[in-house]
Amino acid sequence: MSKIEEGALRAGALTRYVAFQSNTPTRNLAGEAVDAWTTYENAWVSINPLSGRELMVAQQSQSTVTHRIERRYSALVSANHHILFGTRTFEINSIVNEDEGDHKLILMCTEVK
Repeated sequence: MSKIEEGALRAGALTRYVAFQSNTPTRNLAGEAVDAWTTYENAWVSINPLSGRELMVAQQSQSTVTHRIERRYSALVSANHHILFGTRTFEINSIVNEDEGDHKLILMCTEVK
């Protein structure tokens, strides 16, 4: 099995369709800056809550990480973005380009809603 095949995501593993959002600050009627999150991409992902040991290890480097989200590689994804899944929102804490192979991203996230 090649390195790409080992790290590649199978279509069957990507069971959640989510929106990736970026912040485009705007002004409200009072002239105050407000966050306006807009969708720039939709994608299939896997969303996995961290288990006890994984959570403990992840929180040593990221104090609020609660979920590991995996998706096919995209250069558009940034740690400044949010992931919207139904009524749930995840902040991206860190991004790992697995094996630097541009085939899979591992997103360590915090659920905020």
